[in-house]
Amino acid sequence: VDMFTSLGVPTLAVVENMSFFVCEGGGRHYPFGEGGKQTFQQLGEHLEVNSFQMPISTALNSANDAGVPLMLSRPESASLEVETYDDIAKATAR
Repeated sequence: VDMFTSLGVPTLAVVENMSFFVCEGGGRHYPFGEGGKQTFQQLGEHLEVNSFQMPISTALNSANDAGVPLMLSRPESASLEVETYDDIAKATAR
């Protein structure tokens, strides 16, 4: 982020992709470790950049495989993913 800032390129958001998955029991699991978003927020306190966590998602994978954007198909099983994409869009459209 600092590199882009030094080049005069604004950073609109940081997305931690494949951050976690939600198991059938509803619990969140972080296969690559937890805390990336929090670490960024601590390191980037002086920056006004939104950060988001995108889950590992079978619904997203299925939509990609079918060639249909998740935001157009909006399956009920992907409410978390759709909400995250909505939040990213709202944050970056300012």
